[in-house]
Amino acid sequence: MRATAGTYVLPGIVARLRETRPERQVKAIVDNTETIERLLLSDRLDFIAHREACGGRRTETGQRV
Repeated sequence: MRATAGTYVLPGIVARLRETRPERQVKAIVDNTETIERLLLSDRLDFIAHREACGGRRTETGQRV
């Protein structure tokens, strides 16, 4: 199997979201660019990137890095 962002990076992001935001429903779709674009444009898919969910962290002063 070829390593892609969907198969390599996404599982960690989804796991972290489920840990930090258990009240939120998280679903992930791994597909080709054309399909994802079509789903986004037809409002059948939402995409939200959140720095903390993607591994962002804070310094001692609270600043995000």
